[in-house]
Amino acid sequence: MDLRELFNALYDKLLLRDVFGKVVPGGALIVCVLASLFGVDTLVHVLDKMTSVLWLEAVGSSWIVGFALQYLGETCCLLKTHPSGKKKSETRGIFCKKTYPSGEEKPETRPTFYEKWAQFHQIATPHERLHAERLNVIKEACGNAAISIVCGVSITLFGVRVRGAFSWYPLVPVSAVSLGLAFALWRMHVSHVERYGEFVKGTIGFREKMTRNTSVPSGVRRSQFAGLTRTSDKDLEMFDVRADLFFESPRNHIPSPRSYGVLYLLRRDICRCLERDHDTNVETSHVTLWPGGMAILAGIDLLGKFHEGDDESGQVGQRFRAFICKYFQPISAEEAETIYQLRNSLLHSFGLYSRTKSHEYRFILSASGVPLVQQMSAGCYQVDLLTLHGKFEDSVKQYAADLNADPMLQENFRKMFPCYGSIRIG
Repeated sequence: MDLRELFNALYDKLLLRDVFGKVVPGGALIVCVLASLFGVDTLVHVLDKMTSVLWLEAVGSSWIVGFALQYLGETCCLLKTHPSGKKKSETRGIFCKKTYPSGEEKPETRPTFYEKWAQFHQIATPHERLHAERLNVIKEACGNAAISIVCGVSITLFGVRVRGAFSWYPLVPVSAVSLGLAFALWRMHVSHVERYGEFVKGTIGFREKMTRNTSVPSGVRRSQFAGLTRTSDKDLEMFDVRADLFFESPRNHIPSPRSYGVLYLLRRDICRCLERDHDTNVETSHVTLWPGGMAILAGIDLLGKFHEGDDESGQVGQRFRAFICKYFQPISAEEAETIYQLRNSLLHSFGLYSRTKSHEYRFILSASGVPLVQQMSAGCYQVDLLTLHGKFEDSVKQYAADLNADPMLQENFRKMFPCYGSIRIG
């Protein structure tokens, strides 16, 4: 795992918010308290002798103190848990209630924002959720650090004065700089609370706009539209009109202008490349193998994104193989890897050669309805595109059925649809 993936994972698991938003400010305050009580030299000596267990307890204590700092800041109306949604002057006029120094109105607005927060996490892509979490980390880190600095300066000055170790007057410039830094961090906290709210609301608005662009064509009732979007399983009706659009049967010819599901366009063009009647499977003209094969493999890529609810570039192979292993049964892990390498050779190089660190793959394409993957010789594999197409169509039906029954898959589908679900033509 490279550093970028590591940081993304830490953001995704909320660990960076705990580290920078709780542990660091809490630890800084604990250090100030101990230095004021026992002196810097004693503190340095103790830290040098600490064991791993004591360090773990110190980190845990810092984390807990971080929550206390956040509570103190919120109680003093200096830290904000959510954006106000109104400018300070507007809030005074509309609510006619106490407006806090940060401009945040009373907590009646929290449920409204948290509804938007839940809606955002239901529809946002992984990249958008990652960016939102980054704004949250900055918000909490800056806010709690500001409170920690103010408390730390106060405790340090008080401790120096009480202990009488030396005059506290030389500390005045340092304290002034520290308090200025605390003020800047507090302003950064307030700014990022509003930025976070704007990002959440802007993302929701964009998704709603995209949904309107993929709505049912005017003059067509929902029941009529759903009837056009069934797969070959006539009893299958999708859970959402967007899924109807996505899984629309390639047999249906609906003229533009309108929005088309990306999967529908892929399946339609696959049939045109393979030139076979969808119902009778009778070849009508010369088969165009490469474009048809590329479209099938791109379709597996697409379904892998929707199935996992993820479009991270570093996870393409994992998603592709996972989808094949689940929906192309019976198939072995070696055959799934071979299909993935065919995908790499066709989509990346427009050729029939691929290699990994330990293996080379050379491919032969056929269209005879023979077994999907056959090893012709060492490193040489024949892949039958008609068999691949049949398995792909079966996987579409199986995934659609699972999608109707599984709320988690439905959530993943909704995350991916705004970016990869539909195309407007005409």
